Amino acid sequence: MDYGLMHVLLIGPRGDDGDARSARTVLAGLARAAVAAGERVSWLGTADDGGLPADDRIERITTGSRAPRFRRVEAWLTDAPRERALCKTLREAPCDLVHVHGFGGAYSYLLPWLADRLGVPVVVLAAPIEPVLCHRKTMIDARGERCMVWDDALRCARCCRTRSADGLGGAASMAAALCRPLRGLSPFPHRTAFLNRLDMLAQGLGVARTVVVADAAARDAILALGVQERSIRCGVPSDAGDWLELWRQALPSRPPAPA
Repeated sequence: MDYGLMHVLLIGPRGDDGDARSARTVLAGLARAAVAAGERVSWLGTADDGGLPADDRIERITTGSRAPRFRRVEAWLTDAPRERALCKTLREAPCDLVHVHGFGGAYSYLLPWLADRLGVPVVVLAAPIEPVLCHRKTMIDARGERCMVWDDALRCARCCRTRSADGLGGAASMAAALCRPLRGLSPFPHRTAFLNRLDMLAQGLGVARTVVVADAAARDAILALGVQERSIRCGVPSDAGDWLELWRQALPSRPPAPA
């Protein structure tokens, strides 16, 4: 079917770490390929997007969104500046599709949910899977071993209170230990913060028209969260052309654009 001109709104990850920068660079390349193919592209940005190459063909929606500190587990799951900007944008000028690139980590679970509630289909890239399952984004536990227990709130809280290169520093880890008696009032990772972390991320994944994962193991993990199998695609598209086709397949059926 000839879908005509497609308007896609792209959402990349927050943060200034290497993984977030790399994901935004890949997404920027995909954006340039899409506009080169004649599609219309908007970019819902963060405060860390400044290093990306400028391209006048891509419509930028700027926000002051930044990733909160690692210790603020609940704050990683929301993103008020971009949630508000997304709703305002979709109300004023609805697009055809929202693409969320590299879901998990410091991503708001509400971004795909809000787009879906406002009637726009969503494609989510949940690869790598580690940032979805693990607040440290590594699935490596405090002992440096591969973690296969990602739904135990107490275990996750203990792990995230330890000193690590991708988490708390030494002083913060000591402060976290002293704050343990505060439980849910602690400003550091605590069991209460992890009780429904995965449930909220699953809510964001569950509304997507398509959830893209890297492999069968990641697919099984997403299925375990309650996401419907029919929405999961196993295997990340290898080039921009494959992504464009996947986006088109996620669009509701509609008549061809007039000649």
